[in-house]
Amino acid sequence: MRLISWFVTIFDNIKLSPKNRNYCCRMTINEDKIINVDHDDEISFPNKIAVMAGTTFNGKRINSKSQYGHIDYHFFTLLNDIQIIVHDCIIEKEVGVRHHPKKDADFIYIMLLREGNITHIYESDSKIEVFGPGKQRGVMISNLRKSVINYGAEGTHSQWVTLMIKKNLLDDYFGDRFQEIKELIHNPEPWLFFESHTYEIATALDKVFEAERESISYKSIVYSQAIFILGQIFEFLTKRDVDDVKKLDSFDTERLFSIREFISNDLSNPPSLELICDEFGISRSKLIRDFKAEFGKPLYQFYTQLRMDEARNMLIHQKMTVTEVSQELGFKGISKFSDAFKKHYGMSPKVMIELKS
Repeated sequence: MRLISWFVTIFDNIKLSPKNRNYCCRMTINEDKIINVDHDDEISFPNKIAVMAGTTFNGKRINSKSQYGHIDYHFFTLLNDIQIIVHDCIIEKEVGVRHHPKKDADFIYIMLLREGNITHIYESDSKIEVFGPGKQRGVMISNLRKSVINYGAEGTHSQWVTLMIKKNLLDDYFGDRFQEIKELIHNPEPWLFFESHTYEIATALDKVFEAERESISYKSIVYSQAIFILGQIFEFLTKRDVDDVKKLDSFDTERLFSIREFISNDLSNPPSLELICDEFGISRSKLIRDFKAEFGKPLYQFYTQLRMDEARNMLIHQKMTVTEVSQELGFKGISKFSDAFKKHYGMSPKVMIELKS
């Protein structure tokens, strides 16, 4: 299968086996709570959100408290080719926003979740929960040919960044060396791609959200971190092993994303390969081969990355102690946890905490 066909069919025409069917989308969507935003309408997305929030859009920021809660959105345009939105939401009344994509969109959509429990759903036939309660933080990349829903229950809070990059800028960046990636960028059929956070991306997001919003330097901070993040994402795309990816069909890929969620459910007790094989009806050899092809690393290395990302989140954002994190993530003692953490990040938990302080 060509690379383009692989991306196009990842999340469409899925046929899940009975055992793993529930891993796609477990949230029940109340359509009465959904606000539809059609990006082909003459009224822009910021103006529609401002109306929902009971305020007006001044061209730069929406910072308002309404019946739905408190939203703080900052809008930036860089070099006329990159749009940046910094989202910070506290939901006090259940609400969802469905984004209906532009029919002739000339940009690629990138979303990076820093933290939070607002559910972000890619609305293919199986409604994939890309982010949400208990989900892995990471990067979503799409041409946004399918609707996306941001759905928040009462009491939820989320912080994320949206980047929209014009395709002509990507053409210039990739040049003549990455023709298959350029074909993907311009393919009109829907596609979606996911990457895990690196430590560098997580740190860049921290800088954006921890900066003083009223500071004269805030725009410079957002611009510099956005450029850095884009460089990281472009590296993700160029390092994909196209030959291995071509061997996967759409069913393989959907099953692998379900496996990703399955192994994320309990980071204190890694499931055995045998359990995963039984749960998803896949042979051991195919699981090992396909998982590495899809996510770029062996299953247990990927699991370790999830575990270490959660450890960092607990230490830095939840302010848990090293002992608490070690116990929560199922390590047999603080020294075992510290050794694993240092091996992954190149520094001990204590040093990382001191750096963030």
